[in-house]
Amino acid sequence: MFTNETYGERTYKVGEHSLRLLCSPAASTDYDLTGQIMWPAAQLLAEYLAANPSIMTGCQCALELGSGLGLPGLLCAQFCPVILTDHNEVVLRVLKKNADLNRGPHSVRCEHLDWSGDAGSYSSLLAQSPNRQGFELLLGSDVAYSLKALPSLFKAASLLLSMQPHSVFLLGYVSRAASIDRGIFLEAAAVGLRTREVPGTRKPVPGGLEGAVYEVRWAHLAQASEVDRSAAGARGRGGADRPGPSQTAVIAAATLGPLLAGLALTAFMYRQ
Repeated sequence: MFTNETYGERTYKVGEHSLRLLCSPAASTDYDLTGQIMWPAAQLLAEYLAANPSIMTGCQCALELGSGLGLPGLLCAQFCPVILTDHNEVVLRVLKKNADLNRGPHSVRCEHLDWSGDAGSYSSLLAQSPNRQGFELLLGSDVAYSLKALPSLFKAASLLLSMQPHSVFLLGYVSRAASIDRGIFLEAAAVGLRTREVPGTRKPVPGGLEGAVYEVRWAHLAQASEVDRSAAGARGRGGADRPGPSQTAVIAAATLGPLLAGLALTAFMYRQ
């Protein structure tokens, strides 16, 4: 496999922030440049973050999966500490250079991460997370690029996302195949995560395609929170005396439902 480490510097304006990034001027078909060029989903996610800084403000530490050139992660580093990850050593070298070009008020670390590794291979990253319990904010853009990549991607997310109601994996995604569109929801559900498209984020991207930002959370925590809000609303409407499910029952139902449904639908889809 040929590589090309000749880069040009380009400035990306995202909201009120300007980031200087080294990227390859070559066409993506010339070399294996997957992580060395700017992909539309990275810009889409960065724009969403810039428009919603409260997502990052107060975050103890965020982690970006498959960082590539690092645009979303380096924007996030203007608000909180960030760990940027990639599995490719060539990409990690340019990623570290981009981190040096954009030093800001918070720390940025660049780490190797291969999603296909076993749970033990994630231990060094988890040791750097708040309380060693995972990260409250995960980022990823153009990492859901094939059906084959999805199981490893969501395995990584499930191992690294902290088990907190506010914890979220934000996924910048460009739709290229209906099978991958479906697969994102199914593979996330198979590990207990629930996916939803963030309203208002879908927009055209180059190539006649569409992109959007997806919000991925722990299914049982998201649904339990919704039940709590519904119960609070019922009490406000005079329904305080109505019996409701116990928290244990809610969590059990919310967890098992997506898991079983996701496994069944995944099996069905791959038989087609």
